[in-house]
Amino acid sequence: MQCARCTHQGYTFVEFRGTASGENEPQAEFDLNEWWVKFSLAVGAMPDAANGYDFPPHVVHVLSRYGCAWKERVDGELVLHDSPWDPLASRLPLREQISAHLWWPTFLGRDIKLAGKLDPEAFKPFTDTISGSRWKGSQGGPLRS
Repeated sequence: MQCARCTHQGYTFVEFRGTASGENEPQAEFDLNEWWVKFSLAVGAMPDAANGYDFPPHVVHVLSRYGCAWKERVDGELVLHDSPWDPLASRLPLREQISAHLWWPTFLGRDIKLAGKLDPEAFKPFTDTISGSRWKGSQGGPLRS
C-alpha cells in the first residue's frame, strides 16, 4: 500500500492510501472545459484606479484537449484534512468515493479566450479569496484573527 499527500504552506490537506492495479485502461481523447476569472486590482494611480482595477474581472474560457498515455485503477481511501489555507474537510466534506485512478495524460492542445466581463462592483467582495474557492481570506491567505 502506498500513500500520496498534497501539502500547501506546510499543511497536509489531502491524503490517498491505496494500491494501483498496474493494468492500463485506455481512454479516448476528450475535451476539458474550464472557466477562470482573471482580474488585476489597481496599483497606485493607474488609469482605472478609481474603479479599483488595472484589469477589471473577466471570465476566461479554457478549452483543453487530452489523450491518455496510461490510466490504472487505484483501490484505496481518500482522506481530507482541514488547514488554515485549505479547509477541505469542513467546507467540502467527502460524501462518497466512486473511483480513483492514476492517469498520465497526453496534452494535445489548448484554446484560451475571453468569454465576457463581470460586474466590477459586484465582484469586489470576491477579490480577496484563497484561489478560486470563494473562501474569504486576507491578501491571498487565511483570514487573520
